Parts: sequence; C-alpha cells; structure tokens
Amino acid sequence: MKPQILEFWRQAQLFHINPGVANDFPEGWDVREELREIFGDRHVSDIGCGYGRLCTAFRPDHYAGYDLNPVAIETARHRYPEYRFTLMRDPSDYGTNDAALLYAVLLHIHDDDIEAVVKQLCDSVKFLVVAEIMLRSWRGSDATRQKQAPPVFNRDVAEYVAMFAKHGFDIDDVVIAPYKRYPDTDMTFLVLARGRSKEDGG
Repeated sequence: MKPQILEFWRQAQLFHINPGVANDFPEGWDVREELREIFGDRHVSDIGCGYGRLCTAFRPDHYAGYDLNPVAIETARHRYPEYRFTLMRDPSDYGTNDAALLYAVLLHIHDDDIEAVVKQLCDSVKFLVVAEIMLRSWRGSDATRQKQAPPVFNRDVAEYVAMFAKHGFDIDDVVIAPYKRYPDTDMTFLVLARGRSKEDGG
C-alpha cells in the first residue's frame, strides 16, 4: 500500500469510518441483517473492521476483526469486549478464516496495489464479500477531493469481477441496497466464492 495512504488511515482516528451520521448505520438500515444472511455460520475475517460496528452480525467465536487504525481497534475492543480485534502492521497482516468481509475497504486501495491485495485474499479464503459504492465515477480527483478527505479509488462491479475471476472466484450473488447518507446512491454487496476448478487444483 502507498505509504501516504497507509499513514492516512493510521492517523485517521474515527473521523472517516462513519461518514457524518450519529448512529452506526449511515446506510439508513441495519446492514448486519444482510451480512447474517450472506455469511450464514461461516467464520469471518472482517478486514478493515474500523471500530467494529458490524461485528455483532456474527457470533464472537466466528469473528475476527482487523484494522490499521489503532484508535479504531481500541474503540472496538472497548465497545465489544467479547469479540477479537487485532491491529494490523500492514495491509497483509490479517488472519485467515473460511470467509472475508471487506466493507468499504477496497475502494481505498490504490490501483497500483489492488491486484496484489486481491491475490492475497483469493489465496487466503474460499468465500468473500466486497461491499462498497461500486461506481468508478465516484473517484473524483486529487484536484476536486476535499482537504483531509480519504483517498478513494471506486471501481465498477465488472472490474472487481474480472480481478477475482483471475484467481478462480465466481459471483455467488450480487445484492444492491440504498446508501441513504448519499442520495440516489446504492451500496453493492458483491458475493464471491472460489470455483470448483480452483478447489480441485484445476
């Protein structure tokens, strides 16, 4: 990951984890219900977990949260002491489970780094969910981005599908739901599973 982006998230505290609302759901609805349905009883690594707002979608013994931000991790440990949270040294420093959740995470990975991040994910798990605003038009530019705003590299669904397909992952489901913090904008839950050919070594 670009050093300046890595440092941004280490220093961000909680300012950019929940964009501008007083409760835990800027989406305008309880995201945990959708996550429970998607993941079922899988053991989940929540990579980029922030302050743990989504952890209660899962059983404590089926969940592990990871983040680069020390303030977020300490907040998560305080709020949800029955859950496990780990401070990452770098973006590859996470444990593996059956499945991974990347909720509003990959859109903050620079284009130069995204392929390597996707490869590691695909080598680590059999099932994963990428959830974010999947509109390349949301990227903006360095010139238009507000000062101190997080760096963003939004991508379209087709871009992610192609990236993960290179490593043997197929679309299991696509769920689209409103993101009310941003009018007329949707959150896409891209559900991906390792194909049979990959599992069989083909």
